Amino acid sequence: MHLQFKRRFKGKKAQFYIFTALILIAYTATLLRPQQLMMPPSKVFAEVNGNFVREGKEVINNALFEQANVSREYTLFVDRFVAYALLRGMDLEVFSILVDGGQIHLSNRLKKDASLLGRSEIIGVGGELTIPKNVTVITINAPTDVQHPNIYAFNITAERTQVMSFIRAQVREDNKAFVNT
Repeated sequence: MHLQFKRRFKGKKAQFYIFTALILIAYTATLLRPQQLMMPPSKVFAEVNGNFVREGKEVINNALFEQANVSREYTLFVDRFVAYALLRGMDLEVFSILVDGGQIHLSNRLKKDASLLGRSEIIGVGGELTIPKNVTVITINAPTDVQHPNIYAFNITAERTQVMSFIRAQVREDNKAFVNT
């Protein structure tokens, strides 16, 4: 009986060591697995800008096809896009220009007021402005702070429907901007 007890004890001891080794191997494997590589913030911002341009064109095409109010649909899209980006952790600023027939719709989704150079209009934060399409260039002063004006110029062509914008966000300590014409 003593021999049988000894064999069982060695079997249980071996099972314990094997089980412990498996636990340690699994734990080590989780520690040493390759970490998922994240895209650098500037590449993420470039991808977000590409999505903004592509989806914005789709919204305009759908509004034209459905004979809906193009400026209203596009403004809703911009608002939703900025809100979605904020949910995803990216604080975007967007200024958009939509030429729709004989009117130009300007939409300010920046953190500061924007002004039209050559005109006396100021578009406040979250504001919109509609002007007649009697200009060939729209120049926007959209400062990020008091000391640094950011001036953007957009050419207005004879096309009936056009969309232009600039989108910017702070990436690390720098402000990044894409101008979409």
